[in-house]
Amino acid sequence: MIPWQPAKTNEGIVFLIDKETAKEKPVDQLLEPVYSITLSQLLNYITEDTVVLKVDTEGSECRILMDYLYLENKTKFIPYMYVEWMHIHKNLNDMCPGLNKLIKGFYKSGYKAMRKSKNIYVEVDPTVWVPDIMWVHTNASLL
Repeated sequence: MIPWQPAKTNEGIVFLIDKETAKEKPVDQLLEPVYSITLSQLLNYITEDTVVLKVDTEGSECRILMDYLYLENKTKFIPYMYVEWMHIHKNLNDMCPGLNKLIKGFYKSGYKAMRKSKNIYVEVDPTVWVPDIMWVHTNASLL
């Protein structure tokens, strides 16, 4: 993957793009290539049975979470997933064209959405913008 940093003044915004997409970007916005791993590979590396996950990957959350959410036999219990939602909702850089499928995956895996500032469960409406969502598994202890 090629890190693409469109705004040098904001080091927090870096997107991982493939080589073909990188050819379309200004060379001075590209960083050294990196190797990436999947969420499943990362979870297999962790020795704990329970993992809390925070995902803030500038729109790549769909690619990171989709396979895990649809996996039938999960090897780790993730009671809470805090997900930055604003780039997902906007489908920034076409990184999350399957928003409805992602939302269904959370529900299929036993998660409910909680607004961080309200501490109440909410239904996720793909047409309504929210900045962040705390996904809480039905078997998780209440915070």
